[in-house]
Amino acid sequence: MLNKHKEKLNLGKINMINILSLLLGFSAALTVYAISSYFKQISGSDNVAVFYILTYIILLAALLNLHRIIRIVGKSIVFFICLALFAASAGVLFFLPISTIGVGFLIFNIIVSALCFVSKDVILESYSTDSMSGRIRGLHLTLMNLGYVLAPFISMQILSRYSYRGVFAGQFIVVSLIFILAVISLRQTKDKTSYGIGNKQLFQHIKTRKNLLYIYYISFILDMFYFLAVVYVPIHLRNLGMPWGTIGIIFTFMLLPFILLQYPIGLIADTKTGEKKLIIFAFSQSQQQFLFYKAI
Repeated sequence: MLNKHKEKLNLGKINMINILSLLLGFSAALTVYAISSYFKQISGSDNVAVFYILTYIILLAALLNLHRIIRIVGKSIVFFICLALFAASAGVLFFLPISTIGVGFLIFNIIVSALCFVSKDVILESYSTDSMSGRIRGLHLTLMNLGYVLAPFISMQILSRYSYRGVFAGQFIVVSLIFILAVISLRQTKDKTSYGIGNKQLFQHIKTRKNLLYIYYISFILDMFYFLAVVYVPIHLRNLGMPWGTIGIIFTFMLLPFILLQYPIGLIADTKTGEKKLIIFAFSQSQQQFLFYKAI
């Protein structure tokens, strides 16, 4: 049987985590739209999916075992370690030329970046309550996505002037700042989980609960869409001869709905409709838009 987490609302810690999340979103987005082009230069082909498949296989294995490390050293220590490795990988990539070794460190950079987000969310959950989860997560995601919106324009300007080294240097500086702020503000978050489940039990838990399984299906489809957009849209636009600066402007405007809608939707989910009705409504609207654009 799965244990429920203990709820302990702490708005001060939540606000600090939100600031860290904004900076973390900014640091990740500095490189996220340039990674596929980096891989392309190594492979000599637009077919860069193999790099991402390898990355996410390793990441999945790491995520499935992350709870074991949290049980031993605690949530904050895991977050600090991930941030330190994230900054270190960006620093190494600054000095390395575009090469096979650089690809290895870039894959590592992507993995520890994702682990930073997950371990941060684990800490956020420790200071949240279910009755306010929509608002807390809505504001949290809004600020994180604000970082994502601000970064592409800046990143592409840096990339056009200083190549990949400039982008990795910027990421190193921002992540180092996040690490310092996290250590100062979250060093007392030493609570270790006293329980855990094995991977077999986890999969069995998901399998026997169809609603949860369907959520994973939906999440997988959405993530597949985001993957295709993030990886191949920059490559396609570059193949059309579009400069990095223009691509940055396009992605900045494309991401605006993420910061304009996250918190209002979270508030509505808490006070009016609930999460399930919003999911159904969102997908029905997406389907109608698809049919509209197909018709014209």
